[in-house]
Amino acid sequence: MTETDYRSMILTERIGMITRRTFKDSNKAFEQGEETIRNLEPEIREKINQYLSCLAEDDAKIQEVAYIGGFRDGIHLVAELLTIAFENKEQR
Repeated sequence: MTETDYRSMILTERIGMITRRTFKDSNKAFEQGEETIRNLEPEIREKINQYLSCLAEDDAKIQEVAYIGGFRDGIHLVAELLTIAFENKEQR
């Protein structure tokens, strides 16, 4: 695993922790979906697993971009506020 892969994995896990929402019946729905997939023919099961992996990867990329964008916006805002505070302090 490269450093980039490792950082991406950590960031994806952190985003998941922040955005995780629990729904009343989510565990039941997940278990039913898993059971349904397990009962499919192997070829179909493999295609569905590949599809779900692609969806999860795409979602992780979208969340990563949103998280990094928000983080950059936050840093920019803090920098602007510090600049304003510093300028106000010099004018006194």
